[in-house]
Amino acid sequence: MFSNTTINIDREKISNLKLSAYPRYQYFEFRHDYNNSIYYMTNPDSCEYWKLDAGYTRIRRKNESCGDTASAFFNRRRTDQYKLGLSRYAIIGKLNLDASVLAYQNKFWGSSFSGKLTDSGINSHIQIGYPMMEWLGINGKIGAGYLYGQNISWSPELVLDIAFNELRLKLSGSRSQRFSYRNERSIYFQQYRGNSDLDLETFESYSAEIDYSLFDKIFFNVELAHHTIRNEILMDTISFYSGPDRTFNSIRLNTKYSLYKFALEIAGNLNDAKINLSPKRSLSGQLRYRDAWLNGALIIDATGSFHWYDTHNSLYYNPIVERIYWADTRTDGYYYFSYKLAATVKSAQLYMAMDNPISYDYQYINGYSEFYRRVRFGVNWVLMD
Repeated sequence: MFSNTTINIDREKISNLKLSAYPRYQYFEFRHDYNNSIYYMTNPDSCEYWKLDAGYTRIRRKNESCGDTASAFFNRRRTDQYKLGLSRYAIIGKLNLDASVLAYQNKFWGSSFSGKLTDSGINSHIQIGYPMMEWLGINGKIGAGYLYGQNISWSPELVLDIAFNELRLKLSGSRSQRFSYRNERSIYFQQYRGNSDLDLETFESYSAEIDYSLFDKIFFNVELAHHTIRNEILMDTISFYSGPDRTFNSIRLNTKYSLYKFALEIAGNLNDAKINLSPKRSLSGQLRYRDAWLNGALIIDATGSFHWYDTHNSLYYNPIVERIYWADTRTDGYYYFSYKLAATVKSAQLYMAMDNPISYDYQYINGYSEFYRRVRFGVNWVLMD
């Protein structure tokens, strides 16, 4: 038996003075996370266990716009979250079993709501993996969720994994449902009002994926998928509503090639959705060099990446409701480069990375420019192994 405890204390501040709709907008958040997991190993050799989880999260948030326009606002929100869960992982013959149940309670209050509100519910799942034959595996999962005052959510998934030498075929079908967020049901601030009659938002996906390797040097991956969104929770000017069903297809391609000390990876995505919350087309490439210098004492890694994204529906962020929504207009496509250099000596690694070094101006969410260069540097060090 052993225990794992994590404590996270986070403070975040964001200022954006260029938002024309919300002048001098600022966002503050204080977040404390306390989580503890107790493991009881029933079979250490196969890593079978029981696990008990308990956690508490405290969030204190404030956002405001101090302009002299009608959009000026000041909003405080408070959230306390409690959870208690039990998990089980076991191997029964050839059968792999993974199951869990989690009870939670979330409390909300502040300027956004008319009073103190509580969400209480239970989430659970059971997952079974079974190798039916040497070349065929099956994995089934079903999840269920209950939120007080709402319908039960059901999220089943089935995966068939077929492998013949270097060729692998994976067929899958899944459905996931989500409850409306407390914001969507109960906001009561300025002209905004929640909608307590929202249906469960449902996302269905069916896909076929092929993996193939050639000479252990070239790797291909192709995925074809069909998606359906039902009862999509959308936002209008003052409230939320369940939108009409929509379907779309997508294809994803990925190839990798290794030669000497270099590795090249190219990936692309394409979808035929009429509403593009993500780009309709995208392309990315990465070139990596890795070598040992000074008789193996120094490991050098150098990576350069390129990313291109096509146009998509314009996305906007409403800081009062804290919600991203889309419009019928389009946002231009964009691209950027990035690179990372790393040097490793024994258990210490020194690295430096930069995103968008040419400072190309692009926007994913309207009003939030991403033209600045992001620079990251630091040291990774394994103290004990």
